Amino acid sequence: MGDLLKRARVAGLSATSVYDETFAGRFVTLNRGGQQVLGAFANKSAIATLAVPYVPVCE
Repeated sequence: MGDLLKRARVAGLSATSVYDETFAGRFVTLNRGGQQVLGAFANKSAIATLAVPYVPVCE
């Protein structure tokens, strides 16, 4: 998990990671320009769930 956070910061993203005892895991958020670009949940050191925010598409 630490490697993901380091690489995101090097790429110019804001990266936060918060452990939650209720879920027994870590929530990770990556932001660029104040907008969330990726969310994740990790058990121990492996990412278990990825969340990509809605991206509006013009037809």
